[in-house]
Amino acid sequence: MRLLVVGGLPGTLRGLQSRLAKEHPDWSEWILFTGTQAEVEKYYAAADAFLFPSYFEAFSLAEIEAAATGLPLLLTPHHGSEMILRDGVNGLLLEFDARKIAGKLRSFLDAKTPFEHSLGKAVNRAEYAKRLERFYEERLAEEASP
Repeated sequence: MRLLVVGGLPGTLRGLQSRLAKEHPDWSEWILFTGTQAEVEKYYAAADAFLFPSYFEAFSLAEIEAAATGLPLLLTPHHGSEMILRDGVNGLLLEFDARKIAGKLRSFLDAKTPFEHSLGKAVNRAEYAKRLERFYEERLAEEASP
């Protein structure tokens, strides 16, 4: 497994890399930090899943974008995640415990059945926008149906 970390302030990333160097000297073999990116859709297209362990997030746009591209969502419970994550259907709900998250990641990587609601990968801005719009329409339709 390799982790692609998109976003983050330069100072925060330097601090994290320093901590990783002390605790896991081989971190650069399995983690790549890209920093802030203008064309994030390219990174979604390169990914196999979207991992977002957050203690607090106020309805994350990144999660919605990832879901719109069809990526399985690996999320901790926070405001808004319950609106897009269907545990076991389009991703996995993670607990706030690093060991349990690692266990769920292992299970996810070993799983033989793909998650439902996979839209494939977005390859350009126009297709990405269409898929994001379709995602919103589907969620609104689900909310409107009795």
